[in-house]
Amino acid sequence: HPAQIQKEKRFVDAEALGLALKNEEHGAATVINDGTYEAGALANQLVVGLIDSGWQAGGNNIKMGDPDFFPDSLTVEVSSNPASAGDHSIAEAKRLIAVLKRQGVEANLRFTTLAFPPNFMRIKVRGQ
Repeated sequence: HPAQIQKEKRFVDAEALGLALKNEEHGAATVINDGTYEAGALANQLVVGLIDSGWQAGGNNIKMGDPDFFPDSLTVEVSSNPASAGDHSIAEAKRLIAVLKRQGVEANLRFTTLAFPPNFMRIKVRGQ
């Protein structure tokens, strides 16, 4: 996957995100940003929208000074080894990315060798 860098202003309507995902299978996510204002604001909107939809989501996670950790403007990372047959994290991540795209926010799906719990993803927000 080439890096996906979004140049125009990003904004997530948390209420619309919550409504779009409400009747879908819910996952869990931790949202991590690079400590810049823009990334922190976007991460907060994502967490609010995900929680509104019924997801378990945690934010206020900051990882500064590690550009390699943030390959894209917005990365949705899932484990390359599903935790179980009932782990639908890849489908949930693709659905989330599609919903964000309808709001004009580009995100890249990436796989990690880390073992995650079922239906869990790590969302990485890099500042512009």
